[in-house]
Amino acid sequence: MLRIFQLVKEESQESGEIIHSPFPDLKIPNRDTFSYFYDISKSWQHKTFTECGLSGKKYTFGQTMDSALRWGEAVKKILPNSKNPTIAFICPNSPDFVCLFLGTLAAGGIVSPLNPLYTPVEAANQIRDSGAELLVVDPILEPLVDAVLKVLGKPMPVVVNGVSSSGRPNAQEVLADPNAKMLDFKELDPNSAAFLPYSSGTTGTPKGVKLSHNALAINTCMVSRDHQEVQIGILPLFHIFGVAATLMPGLYLGMKTITMPKFDPNLFISTIKKHGITTFQAVPLLCKFIASCDLITKEDLKSTHSFVIGGSPLSTDVAYGLKNKAPTVHINEGFGMTETLITHGTPVLNETIGSSLRLLPNAKAKVVDLDTREMLPPNTPGELIVQSPSSMLGYHSNEEATKETMDEEGWVRTGDVAVYTEEGFFSIIDRIKELIKVKSLQVSPTEIEETLQKHPGVAEAGVVGVPDDQLGEAPVAFIVKSDPDVSEKDIHSFMEKNLAKHKQLAGGIKFVDELPKNATGKLLRRILKSSLN
Repeated sequence: MLRIFQLVKEESQESGEIIHSPFPDLKIPNRDTFSYFYDISKSWQHKTFTECGLSGKKYTFGQTMDSALRWGEAVKKILPNSKNPTIAFICPNSPDFVCLFLGTLAAGGIVSPLNPLYTPVEAANQIRDSGAELLVVDPILEPLVDAVLKVLGKPMPVVVNGVSSSGRPNAQEVLADPNAKMLDFKELDPNSAAFLPYSSGTTGTPKGVKLSHNALAINTCMVSRDHQEVQIGILPLFHIFGVAATLMPGLYLGMKTITMPKFDPNLFISTIKKHGITTFQAVPLLCKFIASCDLITKEDLKSTHSFVIGGSPLSTDVAYGLKNKAPTVHINEGFGMTETLITHGTPVLNETIGSSLRLLPNAKAKVVDLDTREMLPPNTPGELIVQSPSSMLGYHSNEEATKETMDEEGWVRTGDVAVYTEEGFFSIIDRIKELIKVKSLQVSPTEIEETLQKHPGVAEAGVVGVPDDQLGEAPVAFIVKSDPDVSEKDIHSFMEKNLAKHKQLAGGIKFVDELPKNATGKLLRRILKSSLN
């Protein structure tokens, strides 16, 4: 889905200089997200925008915008004294959720999505930190919300995206009511916050990443090309990859998006066969499924012209497996992070898996020495630092973490080790940040360690990731006991009650006498990791 750029004459990158995109800068829309896409969507208002892969429910572009404005008006009534309220969503992908997402933006609200797999404690922590004033939830997740409200210890307005089991307001009634008043929306400050996903960044526990209206709009222009037709909305919209690579480009390009609430192999396969998917946005594990599943044939992929891959590196074996089923397909690996959105992609005319990432228009980068922070010349590994108009405004209510990650000129530390060539091609070769990628979801070892240390039988804990064929990486814990009788079973049972499934210790538990630390007492995770080899 990356733009097909006209090749331009390359100039060698001189030693230690900032690397610029070889492509011309794009004009920054400088408009709020809803107004920008509202005007664009008028060109195809009668075309189908979203269709639920499970129920078949559809919205055209025009219906989506009308329903969004009905929801925007409802937000104003629910929160009459809030100018820019943060609204938390615990919803799987669906056409209705897209309307609620856009309507919140139209009303001047900030969308803060939560992972439906979160425990009540995790969800309450994010809601509390974000300052959310309203919670929108899927009907099946109402029991989770009840538990979350108990943890929060205070009442909070809740709207259900469907029929409520407890009599709460039904958002879909608003979306579908042709007589419901629509919001008389006004242009908003394009540099104000629009989206508040949570990310662990390069270190530490999850932090709210403030992304502006402008960031969402310009990044859509940066990654989009001239024509797409049908895509599967399988990437969750609580994750920035789903928003930046599926939802926003779909609006921008007039694409039909088949939404899936979760990955179901049979539904996924039948959707491919039924709809003639032209482009996939996927994580490597999903690509592996497509490449290895005998029920997905070359005939099923005959309409497919591109795969957009993100989340973690794609192995050459899986890439060649995709090529065997779709020989003419373009495999486009992208690179980005929640804090910057997408900054790099694979040029259509220079596809080399894993080693040909190009800066997108308007983006800049430099590679610096890990110790001296001096800029490095080509072919020298160092930390990748990027600057983009789509970068975050900062971390929500966390100035210290913002300063650690982003400087005053907008340069953002990625925590990734990269190398670039004289021609400006980038390769990501390692991670210096200590996050664990479980099925391409970020897992903070610090968060797991802090949870473990709440167990009465745990004195200290250190967590690292280990390679796993099914998960990508799996967390493994090194634990110093405070109670000699504590068992692995005790620990696993405790963790299941406190953290989501993807944060469980699937890599195992190792009891040790002490943890390796430096002179200041900082845990040396690299030594823990090397002890596993």
